[in-house]
Amino acid sequence: MSSDAGGGITSGYILDRVTVQPGRLGEYRERVAREYLPQALERGMTLVGSWIEPPLELQDESNDLYLLWSFPEFWSMRRQSREQGAAAWWEDSADLTVSRERLFLAAAELEAP
Repeated sequence: MSSDAGGGITSGYILDRVTVQPGRLGEYRERVAREYLPQALERGMTLVGSWIEPPLELQDESNDLYLLWSFPEFWSMRRQSREQGAAAWWEDSADLTVSRERLFLAAAELEAP
């Protein structure tokens, strides 16, 4: 996340790692697209990409779904999350998941020596 002159958090990234119940990946992805994505877009988040691991949908074991989001302004996005009931969405979709982890990321440039 980058900071403004006053040290406030401005833009950054969110990486969600969701372990989905065996055989439920397709259903979960559909719910994310239909229900969560529109809310996230309203909060100013942009879906940068999504990936599954392992790289094929499993029926008898869990898949991990990774969702990478960008956001332009951290505190505005957080306030809107509470107002729009984002936590309620995660609770409502919990029956499709084993676990969920959310990381807030900031750019950290590396320079070659």
